[in-house]
Amino acid sequence: MGDWTRRFHPVPRARMKLICFPHAGGSASAHHQLSAAVAAHGVMEPWVVQYPGRHVRFGEPFAERLDEIVDAVLAELPDGPAPALFGHSMGAVLAFETARRLEEAGRTPAALVVAGREAPERPWPPGDERPAWLSDDTALVDEMRRLSGTAQELLDDPEFLSLVLPRCAPTTGCSPTTSTGPLPRWSAR
Repeated sequence: MGDWTRRFHPVPRARMKLICFPHAGGSASAHHQLSAAVAAHGVMEPWVVQYPGRHVRFGEPFAERLDEIVDAVLAELPDGPAPALFGHSMGAVLAFETARRLEEAGRTPAALVVAGREAPERPWPPGDERPAWLSDDTALVDEMRRLSGTAQELLDDPEFLSLVLPRCAPTTGCSPTTSTGPLPRWSAR
């Protein structure tokens, strides 16, 4: 275990690792319940990625590039069977890129499960231009309203926004609009 991954529920005799990548703006604690549920079966040991600038790493600078996160997670993986990967939203892109890199290294992941994101070969969000919400606070709040994942009362509170928006923008800026490499040969299975 290093700075990039958390093991909330160790499973010493697990047959494989499950690496979980949270959404943009999220921290490892977002997958605490998932970790407990997976560990309870005793088959997989969940490791949850902890992004810098979040939760216990709050004082650290944010990752500026997707590759920085993928490189750090890969460096913490032990030798042995390749893990299964799960990611949600931006975490889906990170899980996919990690899978692609593992495969390039000859370690095909046991599984890749993604949610809350278009397929990696499709532009996201749709369109050719960089989405306004990646660089404009008002547009970011509008996007957060559209996604309905944050209470409206909080999005209307200037004090809350002054605390949260500086922490949201750097991670969403790291989120790529498409995959950075070729699709793995197993992606169509």
